[in-house]
Amino acid sequence: MINLALQIMLMALMSFFITYIVCDLLIRKGGVLVAHIKPELMDEQEEKQGTPNIGGVAMLAGILAPVFLFIGLTPEIQFALLALVLFSLLGFLDDVLKTKTVNGDGISPKKKLLLQFACAFVLVAFGGTKGLLHTGFAWLDAIPWLQTAVLVFLLVYFVNAFNISDGLDGLAVNLMFPILAFFFLAMLMVPQMKQLLLLLLAVFVACLAFLVFNHYPARCFMGDCGSMGLGAMLFVLSVIFNVVPFFLVATLMFSIELFSSLVQIIAIRLFHRKVFSIAPVHHMYQKMGQDEDTIVRRFTMYSTLFSIVALLVYLCLI
Repeated sequence: MINLALQIMLMALMSFFITYIVCDLLIRKGGVLVAHIKPELMDEQEEKQGTPNIGGVAMLAGILAPVFLFIGLTPEIQFALLALVLFSLLGFLDDVLKTKTVNGDGISPKKKLLLQFACAFVLVAFGGTKGLLHTGFAWLDAIPWLQTAVLVFLLVYFVNAFNISDGLDGLAVNLMFPILAFFFLAMLMVPQMKQLLLLLLAVFVACLAFLVFNHYPARCFMGDCGSMGLGAMLFVLSVIFNVVPFFLVATLMFSIELFSSLVQIIAIRLFHRKVFSIAPVHHMYQKMGQDEDTIVRRFTMYSTLFSIVALLVYLCLI
């Protein structure tokens, strides 16, 4: 028991300080992965121009180092880490390319989507070889090709949902905290999930360290490296733990963010009209005059509510 407590304490300290130190060093270095604000957001976010997109890099270091030192690489851990690394690398590439343009564009949307689907297919195929694929629906899991197609689609869906929610200081990381709590409390009911609980601890503490620099006014952003990597890993954890339907409920705030953008794109392309003044929805509230802190607090409250509902339904059904 003492050894486990010591392991938890050392993991938490290592995850926090590695994330904190890497963030601080990259901010001090300056000129690293600096953000370029899109023209349509310049009125509200001009002061953010030049803020570094290095949070994802720091969190990746803060998660991987303690995991490799303190956690055995079981098939479940391998699956989760592959999701984190694969999509973090894709996000990092996008972050790098964004520094090359003045309008904040990185990989073109079509190419990015194609690469996301390719990464998702590789990831789901890996999970299949380890026998770790679950959708939460027995009839769906009984049809391998359909299970694969659904999981690939959902993986790309959540990668983009988490990515698009990273638009205000502290928003994406604050929305993640209730979902991490949902996973932690749900996994406590399953003793064999000990190593995944330790992985969640590393993620939670890395997010806390990043929030030191990301709360309003942010000194650094998460970037696609962080949002895409964490989004992929959290969805994969829901697959491993067989709680995908509950994960869909817990992440409804992310879905609302993504759907607001999809509705806007469809309305503009098909009807040449906007449904919202701007999308995703957090920017619409910003355009309406609400300050960032208020929007982040309210969205976090909604995310917490959705996560509580997901947890209660899960506990009632197990």
